Amino acid sequence: EIGENMPYVDLGKNKVVDVQAGEYFTCALFDNKKVKCWGYNYAGQLGYEDVEYRGDAPNEMGENLKFVDVGEDVKKLDVGRRHVCVLTVSNRLKCWGGNSRGQLGSGATQNIGMTKGSMGESLPYVNVGEGEIKDFHAGSLHTCVEFESGSIKCWGYNSNGELGLG
Repeated sequence: EIGENMPYVDLGKNKVVDVQAGEYFTCALFDNKKVKCWGYNYAGQLGYEDVEYRGDAPNEMGENLKFVDVGEDVKKLDVGRRHVCVLTVSNRLKCWGGNSRGQLGSGATQNIGMTKGSMGESLPYVNVGEGEIKDFHAGSLHTCVEFESGSIKCWGYNSNGELGLG
């Protein structure tokens, strides 16, 4: 089961440039600036506008696993417990999946990515205010962005002070 006996995950013909694992699901960013996700999909974290699991049945992987429609190309990916965020080529943040603690930055707590019409152009950008985003990270139930200025902003669950708001 380990080493040479461990099979490769079939993700199709495109080359993976990054892979991130959340709670029971995984997402990969490819050289064509697109994302695929598979595994557990309770909160729509796979981004396929449903709650069907992917990768647990024949013919669900490889070229059969479609790219997630986020509305534009992606340059960075990160995942939290049950949410996914991407930095788009226009240097704006989009997030989907579980949102019980506001970790998507949508201003609400409804999950995004579970229903038809919730992804693609309909997937909102996170309003982080002014400033050029340098980097971002999705935590378990929170998300933070780092700006070129060196400052950061965080939102979501704050049970242990993880947002740093005092």
